[in-house]
Formats: sequence, C-alpha cells, structure tokens
Amino acid sequence: RARHNLEMEEVCVCVVGGGVAGLSAARELKRLGIDDICVLEGSDVLGGRIKTIDLHGIKCEAGAEFIHGKIENQIVSLLEEEGYALRELVWPNYAYLGKEDLFCREEEIEEMNFVHQTIDAISQASSFNENETLLQYFTRQGIGSRVLDLADAIYANDWGASASEIGMNEVAFEQRHWHAGEAYLVLQNETLQDSLIAILAKSIPENKILLRAKVTDLSKPGIVQYTTASSVSSIKAKIVILAVSLGARRQISGLDTINLPVANGLKVFLLVNKQFWPDDFWNVVCANAVFPEIWLSRHEQGLYLLVGFIMGQRADALLRKGAVTIEKLFLNQLDTIFANCSSLKNPATSAKVAFHLVDWNSDSFAQGAYTFPSPGCLQIRQSLVKPHIISANAGSNDRSTTIFFAGEAVNPHLNPCIQGAMLSGIHAAKQAYAKLSTMNC
Repeated sequence: RARHNLEMEEVCVCVVGGGVAGLSAARELKRLGIDDICVLEGSDVLGGRIKTIDLHGIKCEAGAEFIHGKIENQIVSLLEEEGYALRELVWPNYAYLGKEDLFCREEEIEEMNFVHQTIDAISQASSFNENETLLQYFTRQGIGSRVLDLADAIYANDWGASASEIGMNEVAFEQRHWHAGEAYLVLQNETLQDSLIAILAKSIPENKILLRAKVTDLSKPGIVQYTTASSVSSIKAKIVILAVSLGARRQISGLDTINLPVANGLKVFLLVNKQFWPDDFWNVVCANAVFPEIWLSRHEQGLYLLVGFIMGQRADALLRKGAVTIEKLFLNQLDTIFANCSSLKNPATSAKVAFHLVDWNSDSFAQGAYTFPSPGCLQIRQSLVKPHIISANAGSNDRSTTIFFAGEAVNPHLNPCIQGAMLSGIHAAKQAYAKLSTMNC
C-alpha cells in the first residue's frame, strides 16, 4: 500500500501514524466527507502496536491480542458487521501459586473472591490517599500475602505495571469511566492486523497512504517533514492529526516534552507439538513466578501456541537476563506448572518446536508497550488532548497549523486499550472537521 513520493503535496489533513488511532481518524474524516487527506506511517506496515509475526507458519499477535469488553464496544460492532467471529473467554481461568506449587482453577482459591470485591469497590470510593498505590491499597484492605502476588498478576500486570507503580486515584478514574464490561474476546482463526486494521484501512485510497515515512519535524507552520530511506521530504497540511506512540512523539521536533511513563511489554511465544494441559485450560495467572500470565493462543497445523506476558519493571529486569535464559525460565515454569497434568517428563521442554520473544522497548516506533495509570498521570493525559498550534511568523504568508492528538495515551477516560485508541482517533477527526469548517479547505 506504499506510495513512494508525496513531495510537497498539499492536503487538508495529514494523519501521522497508521495504527488504530490514526486509521480510525482517517476513516472518520472520510465518513464526514473530507477526502483531501493522507496517512504517513513510519514503519513498513500498517497497524502500529497491532503487529503480526510468523513462527513456523503460525501467525502470532506480537502486540495487542485481546478485545476487552463487549458492551457498546465499537471494535466489536465493527468486526461483527464485517462477519468476523469472536470468542468470549473467562478470565482468569486457572491460577498457580508458586510458593505452594499449587495449580488449580482460580475460583478454588477462596481468598480471590475478596480480592475481586476490593477491585469492584474502587469505582465507588470517594477518594484515595494522595499518591496511594495499588499495592498499598491491597494491603490496606487486608489482602493476605498468600494471594498478594496473584492479585498483582491479575490486575497490575494487565494494567501495565507492578502494583507498586500504579496509582489508586488514577485507577479509580478509569474504573468509573469503564462501561464495556469484563469480557475477554478473541478473534477466531484471524489476527487483528488481518481483520481490524484491514477494515479501518480499506476506506482510505491506497495513493493516500505512505509507508516508511517517519515524521521528524512539525515545528514549521503548514509543513510536515518526514524521512524515507533515501531522502528528507515534506507535505503541506492545514491540519495534522498526530496519532503515534509517546516514544515516536518524543522524536519529533516542534512538540512539547511529555513526561508520561510508558511501560515496556514482553511477550514470549512457544510452539509445542503436544497438549500437556487440561482440556478446559486457556489461561493461567501465576504468583511468585517469572511470568505473571500465560495463555493458549492458537492451535493450528497440529501445533499449539503458548504465550507468556509480563509488563513494566518486571519485563525490564527479565530482559537483562538475555533471550536464552528467558526461554529456559519460560520452559521451566511451564514444566513445573503442568508436571502433574501430563505423563511427559518436563512436558513443555520435550514438546518444544520453536520459541520467540518480542520486546516492545526495542521497537523503534513504539518504544514501549503502552501507558498505565501511574500516579499523577491524569493531569498529563488531559493536557495531551489539547490541540497544539504552530503559529506563522508575523508578516509571512505562511498559515498556522493546528495539531490534534490521538492514541491510547491521549484518551484520559479509558485505560489503555485498542478501543481507547480508536475512540481518540474518532474524537481527533471530529475536532479536525470542526476546525476545517472555519477554513477554506
């Protein structure tokens, strides 16, 4: 879908970033009747942090994999309208307590009912202590040490960090604005890149999408400067919608510095040729273990794909051990958890076909997985929504440029997720449309 030259082409709206937020913005502008747009994407494929890798012919979701919540979820509606089948999963499914070497269904651990109740109560609380963390809240509520790390694995790791890094006032704000429900949905026999990204992109003409175009400078009014493999080019634009990760944003000249923490994410993929888990297994959350979450992702061509997931400071610490050690630790964890579920000795190790890891900090465009409810982040998120104006110099013929922002980090109401990114893109498109109504475009 790549064009190779948009040199000094002039458009009404230039969308920077070809992920969910950017494509949603472009799609919404087209719906509103704005055809004079273009999309610049720095990498060689659309999708952003929705990304697919191939492992022995099996497609793996390197980034976002689950759709959270099905109530009034525009992503669910869009996929179903296009005929894609979604499967709802119960999460958490199984649990593993490392100190006790106990593998069982999550609901069999009696203390977890109280843990879930303390989470449900967050949205009803009037306020929390300033800078109180999720870990402090757990202990203040009386959650015992037996399940404290399991609570961290279920909630904190999913939000993007450890419990000691997550702010309670920020979690409460997000919880009060979350109305999609707690369902976990996955596509059946499809990837998000092949389905959702393809749906969002199909309304945008191919000659309006430029890949391998990394935006580097937005400091000049009316000019979007970008680099390709061979040159520095630019596009004239009256309005810019910037829909890139915070890591990519920090590399663009002309923008304010944003001090919002971004958590790293590590996903590991293990292909095996034998089943060594219970038939009703799809997910296990793990306490006092290396990987807080492990799930069964796919079963194709006689192979099974198991995924390990770890976020935040734990991911950073683990990555310092190197890929070889990480593989051994993942295999050892699986061998231990499922030792009594199979007649195989070291079942994961003996069934291994291939292993791969994805470190989102090493992605030059993402530079991390996603933002999380860190202490003090609410005010920063609110500021990210405000348009940025690049003013023309007095007496010049240049026009000022208005930049609107989109992306999971920009949505102050939803915890980071792909529908949050989509809604932020739609909102930015509506802002741009309103601005265009006052201009000759």
